[in-house]
Amino acid sequence: RITSTGVDTGSTTGTLLDLAQTASTTAVAALITVSGASQTSASALSVVQSGTTTGFTGSLVKILGSSTTGAGNLFQVTGVNTTAGDVAKLINNALVAGTSTILNVSHTTSVLGAGNSLVRITSTSIDTGTTTGTLLDLASTASTSGTQVLGTFSGLTTGIGLSLVMAALTTGTGLLITSASADTSARKLLSIVNSNAAANLAVPVSVTQAGVQNT
Repeated sequence: RITSTGVDTGSTTGTLLDLAQTASTTAVAALITVSGASQTSASALSVVQSGTTTGFTGSLVKILGSSTTGAGNLFQVTGVNTTAGDVAKLINNALVAGTSTILNVSHTTSVLGAGNSLVRITSTSIDTGTTTGTLLDLASTASTSGTQVLGTFSGLTTGIGLSLVMAALTTGTGLLITSASADTSARKLLSIVNSNAAANLAVPVSVTQAGVQNT
C-alpha cells in the first residue's frame, strides 16, 4: 500500500509510483496477471476518482504514445466473448443538456486522406444476423421527438455526404425504410428538402439505371 496525505504537485514523475524503462525494446514494463479459476467479478485494475467539482478539466486516465509512422497500436483490447458480455462497455447515466458525450473522437490538424478513417468498423466473417445490425446497431426505445442520427458536414462542396457501395448485391436491398406505426397522422417516411430558393439548378433526386429494364 502506497499512501500520501500531502498536497502533492509533481507532474513530471509519479508522486506515488514512478516506473521508468529506458533501454528495453521488447519487454513489458508492467504486467498484471489474474488467473484464479473461480473468478466471478474480480477486477485486475480499479481506478476510482472522488472529491472533484465542476472545476475539474483533466483526464482521470491519460495515455500518450510516441509512434508516428509505425504500424503499432496505442491501445489494444482483445476479448474472447462468445455469446454474452462486451469487450468494451461505456456507461454514463448522468448526461443531461450540454456538450458532454460518452464517446468523443476528435481530429483537428492533419488531413485525413485516402486510407484514413476516424472510426473504422470491419468484419471479414460471413455474418448472417438480421435482427440487429451486425456492423453497427443503433437502438433508442424511449425517445419520441429527438433526432436519432445527425450528420453535419458544413464545409462540404463537391464531396459526398453519405455513400453506400454494394457491388455484390443480388436479391437484397440497398436501402430499406420501414414504418409499422398505425397512427393516422400525416407524416413522411422520406423527406428531401432543398431550402435555398437561389439553388435553381439543384436536382433533389437523381436516379440512374444503366441496365435495360424488363418489359
